[in-house]
Order: sequence, then C-alpha cells, then structure tokens
Amino acid sequence: MTTELAEDLAYVRLDAGTRATDDIRTQVSAVQGVVGQIATAMGEIAHTVDRVREATAAIAGAVEEQSAVTQEISRSVASAAAGAGSVRDGAREMQAVADRTAHNARGVAARAPRNTRAQVPAV
Repeated sequence: MTTELAEDLAYVRLDAGTRATDDIRTQVSAVQGVVGQIATAMGEIAHTVDRVREATAAIAGAVEEQSAVTQEISRSVASAAAGAGSVRDGAREMQAVADRTAHNARGVAARAPRNTRAQVPAV
C-alpha cells in the first residue's frame, strides 16, 4: 500500500469514527430530551393526582356533612311525628272531656227545676 492510500484509509476511518461519535452524541441528546419530557409529564401527573386527592377529600367531607344533616332531618321528622301524635291524643282527650262535660250538663239541666232550665244553654 502506498502512503497516500494508507493516509486516505486512515482519514476514512477517522471520519467514520467522528461520524459515529456525532451520531452517538445526537442519540444521547435525543434520549436526554425525551427523559426531560417524561420527567415533566410525571410532575404534571403528580400535580393532577394531588388535585384529585384534594377534590376527593372535599367530596368525602361534603358527603359526611350531608349525612349528618340528613340524620338531623330524620330526627326532626321523627320528633315532629311524635309531637303530632301527642297533639292528636290531646285533642281526643279534650273531645272526651267535652263530651263528658256536655253529658253532665244535660243531666244537670234535666234534673233542674223547670224555671231554671231556660237559663242553661243547650250544648
């Protein structure tokens, strides 16, 4: 081989090595760029997960509060129903007392002398 040919071969080998090194650098740079994008995306995902966690906690708190309010309404309705029952029972008792009073008044009026009957109103 001639010196010139040997130099050309050495240059081609050197040039091929330089191109391979440049290709590797380009590929490494591209991988680093993708890794950076992945890191950014993972940060965004973590932020979104935190927001979902906060929203879930807020929803759970609202559901718990709504449950407590519903229980209070239920207790109030039960209390009102019991009160209505008491009022109903009281009204029945008052009606019975009024009936007995009217019956007794009629009995007294029937036994009263005739001249006083006109003064007792009919019930």
